[in-house]
Amino acid sequence: MKESTLARNALKYLNSLPRSLFFKYHGNPMARAGVSDLIGCLGGRFVAIELKIGNNKLTPIQQHFLTQMALAGAVAGVAYDLDDIKNIVEVATVPA
Repeated sequence: MKESTLARNALKYLNSLPRSLFFKYHGNPMARAGVSDLIGCLGGRFVAIELKIGNNKLTPIQQHFLTQMALAGAVAGVAYDLDDIKNIVEVATVPA
């Protein structure tokens, strides 16, 4: 599966949930490096999800972004498939 396919399936699932809004972040030369692929809000919780396929790993800057988001109170994670997305949603729906 390509990352674009995972992103499309993830967005379809995430945006079908109550009180949710997610979008695919597209970086550019003027944007902050390391921002996660999917950014959104679920039930009032900010969520950042980095998508990876196969053996791909987080880069140090991607890991740093996820760590900083988590320290700020967001739900942040990496997803290799839709099951990982659902696990992140489960964490996001637990009261903070």
